[in-house]
Amino acid sequence: FQAAITQILAERCIDTSSIFAMGHSSGAQFIVGILGDSRARETRFAAVVPVSSSLLNNPNWNPVPTMLIHGERDTQRPNDLDGTQDISQYVRSNQCQMTTQAVAVPSCNSLAGGVAVDAGCVQYSGCVAPTLFCRHDDPNYLDNGTPTNHGWPCFANTQIFSFLESNR
Repeated sequence: FQAAITQILAERCIDTSSIFAMGHSSGAQFIVGILGDSRARETRFAAVVPVSSSLLNNPNWNPVPTMLIHGERDTQRPNDLDGTQDISQYVRSNQCQMTTQAVAVPSCNSLAGGVAVDAGCVQYSGCVAPTLFCRHDDPNYLDNGTPTNHGWPCFANTQIFSFLESNR
């Protein structure tokens, strides 16, 4: 990653105040890794949006605006089905209080059967950097025909765009 971003910044005109990281599953784990691994800590992100990541035992990292999206019954993350452990590393690093306020997100219908989805988004209080957690119920990810709650929820595109725009 370091080599790629160094080359891109050298060859292209990039607004370095608006570098964002967004990833799903393994891509989300990559974000957690480069934020917290002391050997390759990345500090240039204006905001991050991991979708379906999980807890890594990294030390705290520099505060960064975060929107964490995690299914409330993510069977692909069996040690953290509801994302409670996952969000803890962002709350700790962003120095948040443990109080939250609900964030209104319009309902949408899942691509998996058209069921109405609750985004379940909250924003943590007192953070050094904005910290949102969306614990959704969208079953849009199947493992041998069984919903896993691990996928990309129907509200993600619009809410991620809004979050990143607010952190430009």
